[in-house]
Amino acid sequence: MPLVRFPFPSVVVASSNDPFVTVMRAQAFATAWGSEFVMIGEAGHINSASSLGDWPEGFSLLRALRETRERDFTLTTAMSLRDSEVPTLFPR
Repeated sequence: MPLVRFPFPSVVVASSNDPFVTVMRAQAFATAWGSEFVMIGEAGHINSASSLGDWPEGFSLLRALRETRERDFTLTTAMSLRDSEVPTLFPR
């Protein structure tokens, strides 16, 4: 498993009773990748067979990650504009 920091926001979601990935290993992945670490308790291995159903909490995590990405993109874009272009995007 590559342990290089990702150039984008990410989240590692872990379960305390995952038979394939220990909590300590999931935390190590999150640290290496620069990811947010989220522990969801006893959910087994998190995949389509884990009986989480539609998993509203997962959708909330995805929504928050998407909002972070959009906010970072907007900020990066604004910082790359010439000063004369900024007032149109961000009126004072």
